[in-house]
Amino acid sequence: MSYDDFFREFDHLFTGMTGSRRFGGFVPNADAYVTDDGCMLVVEVELAGVQPERIRVAVEGQRLYIAGRREPTVKARRGTLLLKEIGHGDFAKEIRLPSPIEQSDVSAVYRDGILTISLPIARDRELAPILHTELRMTIRRMPV
Repeated sequence: MSYDDFFREFDHLFTGMTGSRRFGGFVPNADAYVTDDGCMLVVEVELAGVQPERIRVAVEGQRLYIAGRREPTVKARRGTLLLKEIGHGDFAKEIRLPSPIEQSDVSAVYRDGILTISLPIARDRELAPILHTELRMTIRRMPV
């Protein structure tokens, strides 16, 4: 599958979930882990300021898709904007799941700007080895 085919497919999926294409916006941060008992995959997505009705979650095979829209926080400006770091607009995130899951038992809770998605690992399955993992690290300087 070519790079363009991949994004064409992703656009098709995103359009079906939200009714709009992926333009601009931002990519939310996420954490994913397996519970100590090995029965559940948990994904936490940072979505501060996003209205719950604007969030769409879909599972297809071993992929989790999260999409939605965060409205701008600054509606009317008076004066000069000095700093604008909070992203807004449409967002989409795809997470590859390391194991098949029980799709009928997936649940999600949105509280305090964090979307927590619980995905039960399919019974009689073990976690598949992860062949590729992308890590993103942010370094912040702390005032002395």
